[in-house]
Amino acid sequence: FIKVYLVRDTPRSVVPQFSSESLTSLLACVADMVAILVLRRSMALAVSVAMCAPFAADASALLRAGAAESASGRDLLHELEAALGSSHREGVEARLASIEGAMLTTFRTVPKMNGDLLSPAGARYLLHRHFVTTHNWYVRGFDNGGDSWDASSPSTAFSGHGEGQLTGIFESRLASRGVSLRETAMLAATLESLVQEDSAARLDAAYRALGVDHNTPSAKEAEAVIDAYMVMYLQRWDISTVTGDMLLPMLPPTSDWFAYWPATRQ
Repeated sequence: FIKVYLVRDTPRSVVPQFSSESLTSLLACVADMVAILVLRRSMALAVSVAMCAPFAADASALLRAGAAESASGRDLLHELEAALGSSHREGVEARLASIEGAMLTTFRTVPKMNGDLLSPAGARYLLHRHFVTTHNWYVRGFDNGGDSWDASSPSTAFSGHGEGQLTGIFESRLASRGVSLRETAMLAATLESLVQEDSAARLDAAYRALGVDHNTPSAKEAEAVIDAYMVMYLQRWDISTVTGDMLLPMLPPTSDWFAYWPATRQ
């Protein structure tokens, strides 16, 4: 580029002089250079857009999928709250992120259907692996017990809770389209929340039946409460009807009525 500086009050003899032909040629040259620069930038932009288009499409698809999964997750939380109450929803939400992270590695190895969704067999396997690895639990409905993984639905694990509502909530998703990682994690978090609630209720019933104060039990009383808890668990008693008269004759438990009691207690 040629820069021409015109300074105020500069003598005319100092300012460069151009003929009209020279000035016309100079302007034409500048115009050509500008046109070349614009063309190059336009071509670069077009190439960039063409190269980025597939990634933009993938990103858009991922965003749509993420939004759909997020909406589905919110819907599932609302259904769980309607079936079990707000306290269970809070328990599920508190566990969700950690469970989802713990499941992720196994989730990536399980075959998918409909994109990134698990079949009933895949969800059952993932849930089984999670509970065995995390809690050493063999959950009825998740553990295949020697059968094929598609022999039953993982939703059967909830058949004793929520008057069948939980089974219906999860079964509708499994049967229609499969479940996402987040929905599978919600299923696991729901079961953990129910187990925690059942355990707390059974422990409270043991305290109540034995007449032991929750806040200041002696070592001997605490041991009796633990024994009573295990007896109620093994006998599958209705904890709302358990009394001291039912428990005391069975305390301390012996191997006479439960062969593995010493090992279990230990």
